[in-house]
Amino acid sequence: MWCGLALLLSGGALPACGQPPAVSPPEQSRPGLASGRVIVKFRGDFDPSNAQSLGKLSATLGVTLRHLRPLAGGAQLLLIEGLTDSAHVAEIVAELNRRAEVEYAEADAPMRHQ
Repeated sequence: MWCGLALLLSGGALPACGQPPAVSPPEQSRPGLASGRVIVKFRGDFDPSNAQSLGKLSATLGVTLRHLRPLAGGAQLLLIEGLTDSAHVAEIVAELNRRAEVEYAEADAPMRHQ
């Protein structure tokens, strides 16, 4: 019954009832990865809006990071300035994930329903 109601309300644009919609995962070849934007959730009291803290982190990574804005759930959107090579973005994300002050980091890539 719920499947029929949902199908009716959506205009027939639902995936198979009872199954989650297919979402394409971020890939290194996707243009969003080459944007240089990364989503990072920091542990503890690390403040990425503090230029000195972010400057130290940038220096250890060998890139220039810029804080763009806070996101939901305590994550932060950062920009790796001047970086457009998706492979290098992936390396920086991997390095961020190895750091003690980082809970998680991932490239900011668009997710699309298939």
